[in-house]
Amino acid sequence: MKKFLFLIFLFFLGYGVFLIFNYYLNPKKSFVFYYPKFAIVGFDSEKREIKINKNKAKNLEEILIREYLLGPISYKMRPGFPVEVDVKSIFIIYSVKSVDAIIDFNSEFLSYIDKIDEWTIRSFLETLKVNTRIKKVLFLCEGKRMKEKIGNYNLYNFIEIKK
Repeated sequence: MKKFLFLIFLFFLGYGVFLIFNYYLNPKKSFVFYYPKFAIVGFDSEKREIKINKNKAKNLEEILIREYLLGPISYKMRPGFPVEVDVKSIFIIYSVKSVDAIIDFNSEFLSYIDKIDEWTIRSFLETLKVNTRIKKVLFLCEGKRMKEKIGNYNLYNFIEIKK
């Protein structure tokens, strides 16, 4: 009976050590995501915890952009980008003065561009401003610059994120 209790004790001790190491090796970090409201004007925020693998911590900006595109958890906000719009690739450029992002969308971005409004872009930029060091964002579609405008944002040029 003592051996059995000792084995159970060792099992729970080992499980506790596993949980502690797993928490410290792959901690969850809390981020604030902004999405447009269902009303025409404005955006709202929600906190979300993301488990960041220490090996992928260098790609934090890319992880946040992909997480943003999944849409809000709250029913009070609408998804920023249509579900059909997908990211082909994300390039993060680290320079001395700033960190910039180039986001290459699939061809559906242009097909659904009329469903993407200025508040979608604003809320996306606000999410990047609060959670990352990104200073400028360039949107591409199938690897090419777009000549379209969404509200005051010209998609052909880098969009500066004002702090």
